[in-house]
Amino acid sequence: MKRLGIFGGSFNPIHLGHIILAGDIAEEFNLEKILFIPAYTPPLKSENELLPYELRYKMVESAIADYSNFDISDIEKRLPQPSYTINTLRALRDKFPAMEFYLIIGSDQAAQFEQWKEYDKIAKIAKIVVMSRNKAKIKNINMIFYNKRRIDISSTEIRRRIINNLPFRRFLPETVYKIIKNEKLFG
Repeated sequence: MKRLGIFGGSFNPIHLGHIILAGDIAEEFNLEKILFIPAYTPPLKSENELLPYELRYKMVESAIADYSNFDISDIEKRLPQPSYTINTLRALRDKFPAMEFYLIIGSDQAAQFEQWKEYDKIAKIAKIVVMSRNKAKIKNINMIFYNKRRIDISSTEIRRRIINNLPFRRFLPETVYKIIKNEKLFG
């Protein structure tokens, strides 16, 4: 059975940490492809915190363009809102019934996992891979913790640096940096 990595997130903005860890996880778990899914309306985030979906989608698309095993999906834009992971996984299962799913999440998401809609059913549809240094304990949920590489880059820190006129270019794919500069984002 072929394996598909599902990497959802707000990607506000996508950064090199996302790209590097997605590549590492693809190799580690022998994933045929990583599908990046920018969240359309994430239920645990305020819309005020996020750039418009189209801009975040454009940044992800540009960041992964040169990676043959990375792809992007707008599936959450086409599903009922807000964007619940369980709905996304069910739609993907219908679209790719022969694939084994690996849901890639960060440690911050793992810490909130029990707040996710039907979180117990998510774990039945996909293996949960957590990019983390800490092992979260979630009752009756088996998570795989990937901690072979530590990358201290966060979208929050990048936004803070932009707002405070601090250097931020080194954290981003060049295409994403150019979009942020040209569109005057986060400033």
